[in-house]
Amino acid sequence: MNGISIKGILWGLVLTFALDIVIGVALFGVHGGFTTINLPEPEQVKAIRSLTHSTSYLAYAMFFGLLTTTAGGYLAARFAGQRKYLNSAWIGVVGVILGLIIGGDLPLWFRVTAFIFTIPVALLGGYISKGAPLRPAKATGNEPKGIGGWLLLPAVGLIIMPFSLAYQFHQDILPALAPETWNTLTNTGSPAYHPLWGVAIVFEVVANVGLFCFTLWLLVLFFKKSKKIPKLVIIWLLATAVVQIFDLLLTRQIPLIASHPVSMDTVKNIGRSIVGIAIWVPYFLKSRRVKNTFVESASKQDSPSSSLRSINQP
Repeated sequence: MNGISIKGILWGLVLTFALDIVIGVALFGVHGGFTTINLPEPEQVKAIRSLTHSTSYLAYAMFFGLLTTTAGGYLAARFAGQRKYLNSAWIGVVGVILGLIIGGDLPLWFRVTAFIFTIPVALLGGYISKGAPLRPAKATGNEPKGIGGWLLLPAVGLIIMPFSLAYQFHQDILPALAPETWNTLTNTGSPAYHPLWGVAIVFEVVANVGLFCFTLWLLVLFFKKSKKIPKLVIIWLLATAVVQIFDLLLTRQIPLIASHPVSMDTVKNIGRSIVGIAIWVPYFLKSRRVKNTFVESASKQDSPSSSLRSINQP
């Protein structure tokens, strides 16, 4: 169909659904959903239904759901040519269709609100994107460029992250790898044994080391002003949130952990990751400074004329 970017719509839907999943799990945990895991199945189903149909849960779900739809509409419009609103509208249309299919047992106020506002907020994403093409004009001398301004904040975050991961490994993971602790948690004869203890500890080791190495690599590319940075930073932000959410879900399957409420530190960390995604994904997609610092600078360095000049230099 003329004017429709299938790639843009698909990426917009992926972003919307990914954010919905992350936020949904966070809301579920904040509202005490993980405390239902150890209940007998009939009681568990009833408790989860009661939680997810509560006014508080649904109000937050509506608010954040509309925000994620706006983000999806924005991203879909970014891939479009002149017909940005058409592409962003499809994010809302898909949302309305899914709502009609799977939202039949939700309260009437929730369904009506979603039906009325889903397409408009998707169009709002298109409006925000309007005038910000994916490949902007080349930078002039007056435009922001270089690691400065708001770009300093993710730079500082990248510098701090390896130290934070190393501290977390030393404080939380390394003690679990001590022979006595490992045997207590993974030995079938131990009162504290659960088959998921070993899985959870190994996952945390692999995820921590993987994020540590990824962050160091990203840090090098960041200060080399690689053109890969915008995409890799977005992947890094999403990967961090996914690791935190999966680790929470995995460990809450262990009765010893599930018997206690989710710690505020865990909630804060996940909330910080969600806020980071909401702020920095649009920034790295739209910011002129990001384009001028990474994409345009890298293009100039890779250009044939730049290569010829370097060859001819004595």
